[in-house]
Amino acid sequence: MSFIEKLRAERGSASDEVEGLLVHADGHLKHIAERLEAQWAVFETIAGKGFLKKFRQLPHENWWEMYLGSELVRAGLDVARSRAPNGVGPDFVVSHACGTICVEAVCPGRGDVVNPDRVPGLVPGEAALSPDEEMALRVRDRLVKDKAPTFRRYIDDGVIPCDSRNIVAVSGSQLGHFPGLDVMAGSVLPIGPLTLLVGSDGGASEACFARQTEIVRRSGAVRSKTAFVDATIPHVAGAIFYGGSLFNSSQPLSPLHLVHNQTADHPLPFGVLPFVHEWGQPRD
Repeated sequence: MSFIEKLRAERGSASDEVEGLLVHADGHLKHIAERLEAQWAVFETIAGKGFLKKFRQLPHENWWEMYLGSELVRAGLDVARSRAPNGVGPDFVVSHACGTICVEAVCPGRGDVVNPDRVPGLVPGEAALSPDEEMALRVRDRLVKDKAPTFRRYIDDGVIPCDSRNIVAVSGSQLGHFPGLDVMAGSVLPIGPLTLLVGSDGGASEACFARQTEIVRRSGAVRSKTAFVDATIPHVAGAIFYGGSLFNSSQPLSPLHLVHNQTADHPLPFGVLPFVHEWGQPRD
C-alpha cells in the first residue's frame, strides 16, 4: 500500500492541506505525492507507531521528520528513534565513529495572532517586504529557547551522553514565506540585512551582509543573534536549516544547510552528514 493510500485509510481528522493532497494526489499535486512516496519508502522502517495519524493532523512537522529521517537512512548512517525506555528523547539518534549524534526537528509557526512579532501572511496580489526579522525571531526562539534547553534536560537526565553531538534541525515550512539561509542562520549568528556599498564617486560597489548582533522586538525587548559565537548554547553542535515548503512549491527540494556552532563543547566533524551544505570553520 502506498503512502497516500495509507493516509487515506488512516482514521481521524486531517488538516486542510492533507485533505487537499488526498483529493489531488493524481492531479496537480502529483509531484508532491511522488516526493512523499519516495521518502516514505526509505523512512517507513523507522517511522514509529502513530506516524501516519500525526502526519494527517500536523503535516509540516511530520514531513520535516520524514525528510530528515530518510536522508539519514540514505546516507547509510546507523539511525534510530530515541532509545530511551519511556520514549522521551531526541527525534533521531545516530551511532557514528565520532560518537553519538542526536537530532531534534522543529518547524516554527508564524506565531500567535496576538503576538506583535507574528510573521505576517502573504496577501494575494500584493507586494510586500520579506519579514526577515520576524522569521529570524521565530527560528531563534524555537532553537535557543526551546530545543537547546530540551537537549540540556536530556543530558542532565541521562537520556543522551554528555558528549553527544547535538543538532537542532529547523524547517521554515510553516512561516508562510521562503526564508533564505541568511535569515535562518541569522537567528544564531550576527548576520544582518544585505547591504550594497557604493564608492563615493558612484563607481565600484560591493554587496555584503551587515553585522547585526541583536533584534529588537516591538515590545522593546532585545534578543541576541550570537548564540553560535558567544558560547550561549555550547551543548548544541550545530543547526540544520531548510527554507522551503512541502505544499507551496513545485520546485525541487531546497538544499539543507548545516551551520556549525563555533563554540560547541563537542563539535560535529565536517563530512559526517553528506547530504548537507556545511558552514563554519572545521575544528580538531
